[in-house]
Amino acid sequence: PLKINDPRMFKPLTLSVPNLIQSDKPHRCYNEDANELIRRISCDILYVDPPYNTRQYAPNYHILETVAVWDKKIKDTTTGLRPWEHQKSAYSYVGKSVEAFEDLITSANCKYLLFSYNTEGLMPRKEIIRVLSLRGKPIEYLINYRRYKSHKVENPKEKLKELLFFVEVSK
Repeated sequence: PLKINDPRMFKPLTLSVPNLIQSDKPHRCYNEDANELIRRISCDILYVDPPYNTRQYAPNYHILETVAVWDKKIKDTTTGLRPWEHQKSAYSYVGKSVEAFEDLITSANCKYLLFSYNTEGLMPRKEIIRVLSLRGKPIEYLINYRRYKSHKVENPKEKLKELLFFVEVSK
């Protein structure tokens, strides 16, 4: 149901045109499942920043998705959401995230891997290192990170770190 008591819903929605950098270098944008796309592309540097919690992206970013797809398919007038069940991410399930991650990493045709994750993510750090090690020697960086809370007061004593891994692909 629509949350009519959430003050954020009364704020004006402002969309601005991003600053685009003109370049004569070839580039492409994709809007599809990364685990399917990775089998058809190659790159020098692959940056991976998957969902790290159980909250699905699609219903939370439905306005941006509607703008990106521009199909105007908002059918559920109760919630104002576009249909999103077909976009459920395996990365947002405890029992599926490591398997999806391993599939992505082992299927990647790249020279370097950069992987960003969160110390509170669903995938254990040990599993991340195991999977990345299938392609080379991961170098890990820990970065202090501010916790995102959509509408709650942040507790500065709560520690959160961003895990950043770099792998030069050798396998």
